[in-house]
Amino acid sequence: MDDGRQVNRVVLLALLLAGACTGCSSLCAPLPGGARDTLRPFADVPSPQGGKLVWSYVYEAGSYRYGSLMFKSRADANEIVDEYKRIMPREGWLHADTLSVGDTILRYRKKARPAEHCDIVIGKPNWLGSRYVIVTVTGSHQK
Repeated sequence: MDDGRQVNRVVLLALLLAGACTGCSSLCAPLPGGARDTLRPFADVPSPQGGKLVWSYVYEAGSYRYGSLMFKSRADANEIVDEYKRIMPREGWLHADTLSVGDTILRYRKKARPAEHCDIVIGKPNWLGSRYVIVTVTGSHQK
């Protein structure tokens, strides 16, 4: 085997082991001031129907917040879309756009805070029937 490839594999393995040893305490921490439920780090953004949180990163500094949440779900894409279109307005979000090119992407903006938006990407199912749903919140929550 080429020495360069062997070094790359060793470095990759070391990074994976370091990540496994540190756990996900900082990556899976709930947003300060948000919900303390690990399945719903943002108090105003619901998790998808039947969704299991598999990865998250949330950050807040002053009036700015950013977070990306990855869920795994076996629900049908249309059911997930319908659920978000029904629930998000109750949480103060306005539907801004829907794109369907391979994945389905829903975009919402906050009614009271137009500088804040939420993108929901609903992937196609894999061969086991589960799909990913990525929810990303970005922007300032000041008026």
